[in-house]
Amino acid sequence: MLKENRENLRKLLGLAVFVATLSSVLWASGTSIYQIEALASAAVAVPVFSVAVFLRTIAGVSLAFTIRLISVPAGL
Repeated sequence: MLKENRENLRKLLGLAVFVATLSSVLWASGTSIYQIEALASAAVAVPVFSVAVFLRTIAGVSLAFTIRLISVPAGL
């Protein structure tokens, strides 16, 4: 249990560093993100994460495996 909590904390920290780095680079370069780009990203991310969480609770499938498996077809 303790090892699993450390792994989850490590993954959350990695995600936070990625988002912070991406935000600071976009802010420094003056790149504007339009609302349609945010909407398109949400249209892919929300179904992928909800299916991943659903499969995790029902079948015990790894979140990382599910996200890697269905994110590309959902994005296309």
